[in-house]
Amino acid sequence: MEPDEDSNAHWLYRRCSTARTTMQTPLSALHLSIKVLRFIKSIDEDADDISQMELFNVLKNQGQAKKRDLSFVFELCERAIELRDDEEFSEESLRAIAASSGDGDETASYEIGAAQRRLIFGVVAD
Repeated sequence: MEPDEDSNAHWLYRRCSTARTTMQTPLSALHLSIKVLRFIKSIDEDADDISQMELFNVLKNQGQAKKRDLSFVFELCERAIELRDDEEFSEESLRAIAASSGDGDETASYEIGAAQRRLIFGVVAD
């Protein structure tokens, strides 16, 4: 079931759809959304904000971006804790949105390995 139009998942998917052009990334809106989601969900529960530099690095390295979209980064930083705490904000909801938008990327798998998680998120992989 697709989340409602006002959901955080819809907001992120729409925002990634426009940001990917500014960032000049080859990633689809879904792929970029999932990378952002994984970063957001990795934020420590005790944190009350996120580092803009960490987010820049994720978007540049994982997002394969050639340029920065500062407004996208600022908006993500503003909403990061809300996104992190939203239990309905998930890969499944993003995939459902992508499927309904018809971008053809809804079945792609974006698994990342343990070494990448440590490098990108600074977490110890299980």
